[in-house]
This record gives sequence, C-alpha cells and structure tokens, in this order.
Amino acid sequence: MTKYLQIGRQIGVSYVTMILTSILGALSIFFLTRGLTVAEYGIYALLVSTAQICAVVFDLGLSQYILTKLPGQNIISRVKEFFSIYIFDILFYIIILIIYSVFENNILSLIKLTEYQFEFRLTMGIIFISSLLRYNSDLFAAEKRIGLKNMVVFLQKAMWVIFVIAFYIVFKELNIRTVITLWLLGVIVALFFCFTHMKKHFVIFFKRLDVKFKNIKKALVFSLPLVPFLIGSWLIIVSDRYILNHYWNSELVGIYTLAYSLLTIVFTLSVTISTVLYPYIAEAYNKAKDHNLFFNTSLKYSLILVLPGTSLLFFMRKQIISLISGVEYLGGSIIITILFLYPILATLNTLFYQNMLLREKTKTIGVIFVIGAIINISLNFWLIPKHGMIGAAIATLVSYIIISFVMYANCRKHLKLNHKFLKIIRVIIGAIIIGAITIPLYPESALTKILTLIVSGLLYLALIVLFNVLNKDEVDTLKRLFQKIFK
Repeated sequence: MTKYLQIGRQIGVSYVTMILTSILGALSIFFLTRGLTVAEYGIYALLVSTAQICAVVFDLGLSQYILTKLPGQNIISRVKEFFSIYIFDILFYIIILIIYSVFENNILSLIKLTEYQFEFRLTMGIIFISSLLRYNSDLFAAEKRIGLKNMVVFLQKAMWVIFVIAFYIVFKELNIRTVITLWLLGVIVALFFCFTHMKKHFVIFFKRLDVKFKNIKKALVFSLPLVPFLIGSWLIIVSDRYILNHYWNSELVGIYTLAYSLLTIVFTLSVTISTVLYPYIAEAYNKAKDHNLFFNTSLKYSLILVLPGTSLLFFMRKQIISLISGVEYLGGSIIITILFLYPILATLNTLFYQNMLLREKTKTIGVIFVIGAIINISLNFWLIPKHGMIGAAIATLVSYIIISFVMYANCRKHLKLNHKFLKIIRVIIGAIIIGAITIPLYPESALTKILTLIVSGLLYLALIVLFNVLNKDEVDTLKRLFQKIFK
C-alpha cells in the first residue's frame, strides 16, 4: 500500500504541475495570438515545430534508454551510463551545428524562413538545451524523483511563458524575435535548475571520469531503431504546417496550429498519468514481476481524464477558441471537429508504445511510424493544395487511425486488460453527457464560458461517483492519500 500511496502522491503533484502548465499554455496562446498577427503566429508555429522535431530527433532515442534501462540500477552504474550518453549527445550536436552552418541558407529557403535567420539561430540553441533537459528529466524519472522531473518539465514549458506575459504587460507589444529570445532564456533557467539538483551525480562522475564507449554503444543499439519512430511521429505532427505554409500562407498555419494546440492540451491530461507510472511498469517488467496492474491503472486514469476533455473541447470548440484567441481564429473549429479523436488515439498510442518498448520492439516501432509518416506526408501533398487546413486535418486523422490499429495488433497478445477494473463504457457515457449538456446552454460571455467548463467538470466528477467507476480499494487509497496530504 505504501507504494500506491507514493504513486498517488506523485500523480497528485504531477497534476498540480500539469494544471499550472496547462493554464500557462492557454495563457501563452492567449497572449501570443493577441500580441502577434495571425501571420506572425504562423511563423512562430513553424519555429516551434522545427524546435520540437529537431530536439526529439537529435535525441537519437537515448532518453528512452535512460527511462527504460536505468530504473533499478545502483547510483554508480546509473551515473556512468547517464554521463556517457550526455557527453556523446553534446559532441553529436556540435557536429549538427557545423553541418547546419554550411547549409543554413538552403535550409531556410526550403522552409520559407529566410527572413528569420536570427530567430532560427536562437531556435537552434533552444533545440540543444531542450535535448539536455529531456535527458535530465528522464534521469529524475528513472530514479522515481517524479516531483523533480515534473518541476523540470514545468520550468521548461512555463518559464518562458511567464517571461512573455511579463514582457507583454510591461511593453504592450510582442514580436517574433522577442518571443524566441525569451523562450531561449526560459530553457536556460530550466537547465540551471537541473544542474542544482544533480550535485551528487556530478561528484560521482568527476571522481571517476568514467565515460565508456561500450555504454554508448549499448544505448545506441537500443535507441537507434527508435529514430524512425521519433522522426515519423513528429513529421505526422508538424509536416502539415510546412506544407500549408508552402501551398497557402502562414495565416492558415496559425489558425491550424491554434486548433491543434488546444487538442494537445487535452492529450496532456492523459500523458501525465502514463509518464508517472511508466518507471514503475518498467521496474516491474525488468524484475520479471507482473506489471499489468500498473498498465491497467495507467489506461483507466488516462481515459478518465482525456475523454471528458475531448468531449468538452468538441462541443464547446467555438466558445473556447473565441475565449482564448478571438474570432480571427474561429476557422480552427472545423479542425477540432475533424481531429477530435486525436487526443484519444495519441493516448492509446503512448500506452502501446510503452508496452512495445519494454519488449524491445524498437525496430517494429520505427517501421510503424515511418509508414505512418509516409502516409501522412503523401496525403498532405495530395489534400492540402486543394483543401488547405481541412486536408491537413484529414491526413493527420487517417495517419493516427492507421498507426493505432497497427500498434494495437502488435500489442493485443501482451496486454491483459481487466475490463471489470477499467469500466471504460461508463467513462465514455459520462464524458458524452457532460459535453452534450453544453449544447443548449451555448454560453457567449467569457464568464459564462468559464463557469460552464467548471460546472461541467464538477458534474463529471459526480457521474464518476454515481457510475461506480472507482472501486472500493481505489477510493480507500485516495482517502489515505488525501489524509496524508492534508493532515
């Protein structure tokens, strides 16, 4: 029971930071869409997309090795492997920067960002620091220091937003250069915070200075097959924005990105659960213990959160868009209508991915996502020239459906689902009810929109209790958790 209370506390802390991050994420959308023009917001979206995909690709999948293989190791072994990977990545990124400096003009011309050379160079710095932050946060997760990992992720995602909001309040204006500069400053602060909590690791490393090629080789053998997955998954997310910008304009990119960002906030509700539980699942699997209890818990609570979020965003899409970004972005409501399944599919894919990762099916994961990316990009080039962002949304949805089906086919024999515990149908019914009741209300003022969301959330909690979604053991564990927190 002590372990479950520990997990419960970690999930609770994770959701506090997740809620704060989501609030700041929504505020960043609010200030950026109102401080920048629609076209400028589109350029910002392209720079963010570039930073996200490059940070993940240049990671080479090594962060997944840290998260999967380091749990359960003693501190000496963990430090040796971690710093071997860390130093390797720094050297690798230096090579990337040299290559970029040679082909900079060609790259910027290809993605139609030649007017933003300085901003792109700042983005390269953000990419490098983000890669290091990914390693640091996953090391903390591997050590089950989930609260610390969450704080790092929070600082990485939220610190620059605080800077942007403060700048806008003081100077009453924003531009692309200022936003990217403040973003770089924010991730530097997050990295400094990481280093202050790694003193013991640094002491052990500098006493031994033991960087071994065999550690790097072992990690790369595990992680390199994941690179196609990393590239494929992020191409599915961002390639449509570059193609939209190529065939249409940055304004459509801005509207499309706004809708996608709102859907991603909903997905974040679920990924917090799977992130907290994965180190426990990995530890149980590595020690040949039954990990299915943790997996079913991860699935259940992920769906309990992502389904109502998806439902509310679908039924209140126009009200939420106008509340956050204004009527200029209302064209994004059709994107939410098409892509409303994206947070649910992405949640399931995350869980399938974790299962396959434990079984070291990294090559299979890579093949699946490469095929998914090829399908996505092909559909984008076919649909976007004629149908614009609607074509981009259709291409993304089709890609996610195909990937989800194939990943499930590769996992179903290894997943022992406890349907009596999961009670998924009850969760789905509750989510649909709270979304549907907003239709006749149709709130128009900002206050009534916010109140509708709050009341809907409270009603959903009541339905969860009414439908007996949580069993007695779960309720007792929650009671003990709250008693420990508030005593």
